[in-house]
Amino acid sequence: MWAKNYCNNVWKTPNIVSDHEGNLIISAHFHEYVTFDDFTLYSDGPASDVLLIKIDALGNILWTKVVGDFTTNYNSHVIINNENEIYLSGDLSSSLGMIMTKIAPTGETIWELNPTESQNRNGGDLAFDYSGNLIHTGVLNGDFIVGDFIFDDNHPSWEPFILKFKGQSLDLSTSLDELLMPEYDKISISPVPSSGQLQLQVEDFTVQHLQLFSSSGQMIWQDQEAFNGTKTIDLSFLNNGFYFLQFKTKNGMVAKKIMLAK
Repeated sequence: MWAKNYCNNVWKTPNIVSDHEGNLIISAHFHEYVTFDDFTLYSDGPASDVLLIKIDALGNILWTKVVGDFTTNYNSHVIINNENEIYLSGDLSSSLGMIMTKIAPTGETIWELNPTESQNRNGGDLAFDYSGNLIHTGVLNGDFIVGDFIFDDNHPSWEPFILKFKGQSLDLSTSLDELLMPEYDKISISPVPSSGQLQLQVEDFTVQHLQLFSSSGQMIWQDQEAFNGTKTIDLSFLNNGFYFLQFKTKNGMVAKKIMLAK
């Protein structure tokens, strides 16, 4: 048995879930900053962001993560799938930002669901049905656009919504990465594996910036220059291994796994 105080300045009672390896995932929200014993995390702006902490069965911190943007973001619910991937739903009070984020067991963001138009939205609950499909419920105020689907809110009050995903990917027709991120299958990376020089090819959209994460979830490189079409990047300064290359687009973020082998 153990009891620990990890940090302060957390505003909301944390949500806690366990994965299939006995680790705990804790989500809460904080305002501007949150302090631990030997480090401090900061929000992406003057408002609130979501804090995720993963700890092992002995209470040791495996990683911490801040999720959100410069708008006001709150955590709502967290669930874990059989691969120990994390689904986090959230609330926010602006027309920007995430309402659900999928996070790898090592802490890097796989994708974010970023509906547009709705001025206020509550990510609500998450659950899996008996067939393993993901159910996402919440409320919204204003029109709510997800990919090609529009929830038209003609009432001045809050209205409920429900999304049913195929498996653990949104399929009102196809996979989540394909529907929410139509760019996902329009990104090609070559060669795989690579000695360091990578050619990126995107079709019919603009990448706003690139970020590269290690297998432990640490950001180790970024490129803030927007591009479309073809772009070559040089990662030859890195060691051999697996990395996650994250593409930021107008619809949100999507990550592709790459391998360096010199």
